[in-house]
Amino acid sequence: MKFSIPGRGDFDIQKVIFDLNGTLTIDGKVIEGVPERIQALRQRVLALFLFTGDTQGNGATIAKELGLELKVTGHAQDKANEARELESEHCAAIGNGSIDIELFKTVKFPMAVRQAEGSCPKAEEEALIVFPSILDALDALLQEPPKRIIATLRR
Repeated sequence: MKFSIPGRGDFDIQKVIFDLNGTLTIDGKVIEGVPERIQALRQRVLALFLFTGDTQGNGATIAKELGLELKVTGHAQDKANEARELESEHCAAIGNGSIDIELFKTVKFPMAVRQAEGSCPKAEEEALIVFPSILDALDALLQEPPKRIIATLRR
């Protein structure tokens, strides 16, 4: 997925990293509409990953259900280190918690979501864009070109 944002430069997003709790799930359950959107996103990027501390113990099941590669990352620095191994300059990440702050500092295109489980203000500060839900974030990524993102972030 390649796009340019006036005043911010070019983006070549090849991989998307998702947080689990509060991002793809609410109270441990996958948010309705997420599986279909992830399937569609698979057509636009090379790889999709789930980075989670697995608080609910359902990370492997959900990763398999959604077709995401699972990386169990118990700490914020673990998420950042895993992203670096994936060539973080080609990664987008979507999350909501304080565990995502270091990841957001590492990837090229960090996005935060605000949903029922809340969001960490410091994570939102590190994000380039904040969406009210994962569905809105995925829909914005699925636009070709991503006009919503460009309109919001252009300088």
